[in-house]
Amino acid sequence: MIADGDDIMLDILLNILRNADFKNDTRCFDCKVMDGMPKLFEINLRFGWSLLYDRRNYLRAYAIAARA
Repeated sequence: MIADGDDIMLDILLNILRNADFKNDTRCFDCKVMDGMPKLFEINLRFGWSLLYDRRNYLRAYAIAARA
């Protein structure tokens, strides 16, 4: 289950990706929800170390997105 703050963050990050016309590649967002407000620290144009520990879910999501 995704918390309300996570839904807001997801909407913001998807909006950034759409507006920047990012497609078919990986972006690593450094962000968190603090005091109920989303905080975006940086966007890396590479695979980030944080994905290394959850690579199975990342690869599954990437494969699903690639088919869409």
